[in-house]
Amino acid sequence: MSDAGILQEFVDYLRAHVPMTGHMQLAAGEVLPEGVTLCASLEANLNDKQTAFAGTLATLSTLSGWTMTSLICKEAELYPDIAVIHSTIDYLRPCSDNPITARCFRPEPDEAARFLEQLQQDRRADLELQAEVRSQNKPSVALSGAIAPDFYPEGFWEASSAPEESMER
Repeated sequence: MSDAGILQEFVDYLRAHVPMTGHMQLAAGEVLPEGVTLCASLEANLNDKQTAFAGTLATLSTLSGWTMTSLICKEAELYPDIAVIHSTIDYLRPCSDNPITARCFRPEPDEAARFLEQLQQDRRADLELQAEVRSQNKPSVALSGAIAPDFYPEGFWEASSAPEESMER
């Protein structure tokens, strides 16, 4: 499958499982050597100042990190559950570009290799990522965060969701 096809597969997954992505009009951007991009319609995400809503900028940046991590794992034929465990965001200037585009930068090859090795060995690993949104060719949002994929044992979710048993533990 092409990079564009893989990216579209991730966006389709997000749109099916994260309802707000449909309201945002989340769309696949590009897979580039330096990272991945996701887009959203400015019109669907306007604030009262007629610029991009800060919540959209945070969500789009975060989802670009989730997508970058998913891509790295898929390239290594690993399919863990992926969750964001920490992020910090700076809003540097209003965003008025349409579409709004978030880019998550691909980690350095040695960092990606360390991450994948730890994930395979420990079944959990943390990956620090950087994402940005630019507007009018200037930084608008800077996000740094950590993503932590996990391989849960078979039946983990079913066992942990039993109401009475989980309360007794």
